[in-house]
Amino acid sequence: GLSRFDGTRFVTYGTQSGLPDRAITDVRETRDGVYWVATDGAGVLEFHARNGKSAFTVHRLEGSHRSDRVTSLYEDSSGRLWAGTEAGLFVKAPVGAFRMRIPDIHVFAVLEDRHAAVWVAAANGLYRLQASGTLEHYTERNGLPGVIVAALEDHDGRMWISGIAGLVLLVEHPKPNGQVVAWKF
Repeated sequence: GLSRFDGTRFVTYGTQSGLPDRAITDVRETRDGVYWVATDGAGVLEFHARNGKSAFTVHRLEGSHRSDRVTSLYEDSSGRLWAGTEAGLFVKAPVGAFRMRIPDIHVFAVLEDRHAAVWVAAANGLYRLQASGTLEHYTERNGLPGVIVAALEDHDGRMWISGIAGLVLLVEHPKPNGQVVAWKF
C-alpha cells in the first residue's frame, strides 16, 4: 500500500481506501503539489488528500498491460511528468494525457540533465533524448555495462551510469557511434 506521514501520524492507503494496486514502485510530488504514484499493474495514479479524504485518479497508459507496470516517475524542468514502464517511456505535459515517447524498452530510471536532455536507463542500454528531439541509444558496444538501472548527473555536470555489471563515468560529449565511457569501476 501507500503510507503518508501528515506530521503527526502515518495514514496508510490500501485497496479498501480506493488504491487500485497495492504494489507501489515510485512516488513523485510535482512542483504544483500533486502526488503521482507509480504502480506495478494499474498505471499511474494521481493522489489527492483533501479534508481528511483521499482520492486516486487512475491514468492507464496506452499499449499492453506492460505499459501499466510503471517503474519510475520523473518531473523535468518544464513540468512534464515522465513515466518509465516495462513497455516504454511515456510523457505527460502539464495539461493533457500520457503519450508514448519511446516504445519497446523496459525503463528503470529517468533523469534530465542541465542541458534539458532526458536520459533513460533501460534494460537494453542508455537513451538520451535531446531537447531538439534527437534520440540517441548507447549500449555495450559503446562500453556500457549491459542493463542500465540508474543515471546521475553530479554537481560538475558529469554523467554517472550504473548497470548490473558496474558503474561508469561517461565522456563529456558522448556520441552514439563511439566509445562513451571515460572510467569503469
